[in-house]
Order: sequence, then C-alpha cells, then structure tokens
Amino acid sequence: MKKSILVALSITLFSLVSMAQEINPVLITIDGKEIRKNEFLSIYTQNNNEPKFDKASMDDYLDIFVKYKLKVFEAEEMGFDTIKRLKNELNGYVNKSAEKYLSDSEATESLIQEAYERKKYEIKASHILITKGGDTYKKALEIRAEIIKSGDFEAAAAKYSQDPSVKDNKGSLGYFTVFQMLYLFEEAAYTTKVGDISMPVKTKFGHHLIKVYDKRKNKGRVKVAHIYSKIPKEGDENAKENARVKIEEIYSLVKAKNKSFEDFAREYSDDNTSAQKGGELDWFTSGRMVPEFEDVAFSLKNKGDISEPFLTSYGWHIIKMLELEEIGTYEKLKPEIENNISRGERSKKSTEFFVNKLKKEYRFKDKSKRWIKNSYNPKVESKLDINDSKIAFKFKKEEGFFKKYTKVTVSDFKDFLSKIPANSQQDIEAFYKDYTNSYIFQYEKSILYDKYPDYKALMQQFKDGILLFEISDQKVWNKSSKDTTGLKEFFSMKQKKYQWKARQDVEIYTSAKKDVIFEANKMAKDKNVTSLEIMNNLNKTSRLNLSLEQGKYEVEEKKILEKFPPTLGVSQPVIENGKFVFVRIKALIPSGNKELKDTRGAVISDYQVYLEEEWIKSLKAKYNVVINKEAVYSLGK
Repeated sequence: MKKSILVALSITLFSLVSMAQEINPVLITIDGKEIRKNEFLSIYTQNNNEPKFDKASMDDYLDIFVKYKLKVFEAEEMGFDTIKRLKNELNGYVNKSAEKYLSDSEATESLIQEAYERKKYEIKASHILITKGGDTYKKALEIRAEIIKSGDFEAAAAKYSQDPSVKDNKGSLGYFTVFQMLYLFEEAAYTTKVGDISMPVKTKFGHHLIKVYDKRKNKGRVKVAHIYSKIPKEGDENAKENARVKIEEIYSLVKAKNKSFEDFAREYSDDNTSAQKGGELDWFTSGRMVPEFEDVAFSLKNKGDISEPFLTSYGWHIIKMLELEEIGTYEKLKPEIENNISRGERSKKSTEFFVNKLKKEYRFKDKSKRWIKNSYNPKVESKLDINDSKIAFKFKKEEGFFKKYTKVTVSDFKDFLSKIPANSQQDIEAFYKDYTNSYIFQYEKSILYDKYPDYKALMQQFKDGILLFEISDQKVWNKSSKDTTGLKEFFSMKQKKYQWKARQDVEIYTSAKKDVIFEANKMAKDKNVTSLEIMNNLNKTSRLNLSLEQGKYEVEEKKILEKFPPTLGVSQPVIENGKFVFVRIKALIPSGNKELKDTRGAVISDYQVYLEEEWIKSLKAKYNVVINKEAVYSLGK
C-alpha cells in the first residue's frame, strides 16, 4: 500500500516538473548555466514597448542578449560579485525595491490621506512634559485634574513641565501643522477639541498634556527677504534704542527707493548669511519662525509688498514679500507626503498594519500571555526570569493542513531585550509586541525571492546591471581612455579614417552696423594690422559693435564660409541673418592626416567599439553557448 502511494506521488511530481519545464523551457545555456523563457521574456518586453516575435526580431535581440549574458557570466567568473563595494550597491537596490513588498498599500494610502487632511489646518497649542519622577502617566493625570479645576494651563506648565524651553515659552508651541511634531503628539493635538486638554500622551520623551487653543486654515508657505537690526542678548536700553533707530533710518531709505531692497539688505542687515543674498530667506511655513516674524510675513499679500519695522525677540526687522504659495493639491503633495511618512514615525504604524496581515496569513499564535508579566524582572540581565525553552509564539511558514507550526522560544526574545537601553520607558508587553513584529517582518523579507518571482527577476537584473557596468568599465570604457599605448596603436592602424578635408585659417568678422563693418574691412586689408587691434579699435564705445571668430575650419564646419570664394585675403562684406559679415583668409590648408590630439574623442569612441568587438570574440571562444532556437522562435505564439 505504502509503495503504491509513493509510486503515485513520484509519477505526479515527475509530471508536474515536466509540465513546468514545458511552460518555462530553457532557451540559452552558457557553459551549463541555464537561461529560461521567463527571464528572457521579462528583459525583452522591458526593452521593447512593442515587442515583435518574428524570426528577424528574435535573431537581432538574441545577439544582444547573448553578448550581455556573456559579459555578466565573465564578471561572475572573475569574482566581481564578491567585491564589497558592488555588494553594498546591490544591497541598496534590494532594500529600496523590497519596500513595495514589505508595506500595506491601503494603510499607506490611508496615512497619506490623513496627513493631507491635517496639512490643510494649523493647530495652536501648549504642552506640559513629564519625563521623570516615578509613574509619569499618573503624575500627568494629577496635573490635568489640577488644571481643569484652576483653568490656568500656563501656570501649571511653568510649575510642572520638564521641557527645558518652558522657562521661555510657558509651554507654548505656537502654530504647527502635520509632520512638525512627533506623530503621537500630532495625533493627540489634531483630535483634541479647541479649548480642551488631552489625556496624557506617551512619546519617546515622556508623557505630555496638550491644550489646543486654536485651529485655523493652513496659510501655505512663504518666501521673504528681510533686513535685520540686531539687539544684543546682553544689550541695555541704549542698545535696544540704537537698534530701533537704525531700522527706522533704513526704512526711510527703503521708502525713498534710491536703491533696491536687496541692495539695502546687503549693505545694512545684521543677518550676514541672508544679507549676501539680498536678505532672501528659505521658504517657511507656520511654526518655523518666531510668531511675530511669521505673522508679519503672512500678512503681506502681494509680491513686492514691504512691511513697516517690527520687533521680535531677536531684534528689529523689515520684510519684503517674494512669493506666497498655498498648500497645493493632493496629487501635487502626495510624493512629498509619502516620503515624509517613510522617514517618520508613521512608517512604524504602516509597518504594523502590514505585519498584522502577515500574522493572519501565517496563523500567528501568541503564547506569551500566561508568563510574560509574571516573568518580567528588570534586575536580571535578560529582563526575563524564565526558562529559555518556553514557547514565545508559533506560526506556519507554509500553507496546508499538514504543515507544522514553527515554534520560537523565549531565548530569542531574551536576546532582543538585552539590547534595549536600560532607561527605556516601554513596558514588557510593548517590547514583546515590537519583538514579534520585527521577527515576522524580517522573516517575510527573507523569503521575498521565493514568494515573488517578479521581485527575484528584478533583483537579478539589478545584479547583472551592476556587474555589466563594472566589467565593461574595466574592459572597454576606462581602458579606452587610459591605455595610451593601445590608443596610439589603434590610431596608427586606422589613420586613413582620420583625415582633414581642405581647411581655411580664417578670421570671421560680424557686425549689425554698416559703418563698423566697413571700417573693420578697411583695417583688415592692411596685413600688418592684427585682429586684436581691429577689435580694440572698433569696440571702444561698445563691446557689442564687432564680434570675431577665428580658427582653422573646414567649409562644412562653418557654413558661412560657403558665401566667400576660397582665396587668400579680405572678402567684401555680405549680409547674413540681418548682419554684415566678411572674412580674412590667412592660409589655405590642403587635406591631410589628423593628429591624435585633433580627434581624440572620436578615436576613443572607435577604440571602444574595437575593444568591445575583440572582447566579445574572446568570450564566445571561451564559453560554450547553446541556443534552443526552436523554443526561441515559438515565443509569442
């Protein structure tokens, strides 16, 4: 019975393998290494928008493809795929391309939409930060209750907040919008009603209480130039008055318009960095400048508007509006928002959505609930007082009723915990969640090649492309410019190709003014008068009077020369494109050999072609290439 079952299974498996080979046959073999239909078609269709499968088209592309694969094969044989620099480059492509397969597109789209909706508004808020002193959450709750009774958030901020900036701002954060705060902080600020105080919000800094004072439409971003009169930090009343008087004097000069605003900024502004650019500052949005500066900047409505002098905590300013830009459409901002999400805390939320889907897919089973709290002991090195063999979780790597679960023990979780900083404020359950998410995420990343054939094919193409560039640079491109001996030998061998046609050593004079051109023509007829003397004499009043081109040219190279007879001396002026032109031909040079320096670029290009052809010949002689032309010609049928 068992023997019958095994025979039946063997027959089934053999049939499946044979069927797979028929669907994806071998097209090319290079020294025993097989290249199948799927790989060939993937590259062929990528390089041809309208692929053709007739015999001529297939033969043409086969020639290109085989050369390409021979070069890559040679690079691998020479060990190029083990070079650290190239491996690092490939890893960069691998990690970037993997992002598409390691994220939840629906979750990401939802986060983008959320960020855009929030970007439409700006929140004005203050906060109190509690970073230490035992149970920070409980402490924050107590402070919140006290504020609700007293109604004085600022006083509580000054009394309790452990944010170092509170002594200057009493907890005020001014206006801010999306991506300007930590995500969890932003989430609380945007979901708390105006006038309310949030519940304690946990971030990496500690617990926050947030009071929202206002929610207004986003003003967009603005670019301004400013003139700055600095008040020294330790300045007395006299220094402050001097700064005010200075800005008032500058303002009176700006209004008089004897010079441009930019010139006054360069001359008088105390902001040395922006002064060099005429006072111009980078684009900024709400929350990026002190409120007084920001308010004046956004109050200017028209390009070129100039403010009156105003005071900030830094000193006195005058602002000129350069540009004002609204926030833009969803389509316009989507790439920028997506980039911000990938670099910020939101990426963790997106990853969490993705991992939760994977956990369902792999039938993840959490086994920690019975032991995790009771075993936590921050005094032991691993922070867990429990046997290493205890099961942390299990999951199925493959689908199927008969597939076994993979079990992960506590030992691995202990290693994870041992790397956590001692001052981390997360609890053990949060650590465990991070650990399981990381484990499943890394497992998924490790099987991308097997799970997604298109990803595997793309990575193979990246690898081949990197190897192809490197070996081509060594064998052809770099060699053609640095192998001076070989280049000279090639040039000598092909000298007949590099020939001058008949040339003229000529000066070409051009002017829009008739009197200037005739005066120049008269001077040019005197052989003793140089081109420099002609130019200096006729361009005394303006450098635009007369222009000159001079050199050794073939007639085909300078079409204007066709207008004049090829005789030594000075021609009569002619009109060309509305300007007067004449030539002074100093010598007629017969055809002859070019020197290498005269045509080096063209020779290097031809030498590269030669090196490429010789290299391909050697590769075809070195490696045995077998093409299954019957299978190739059947493609597209």
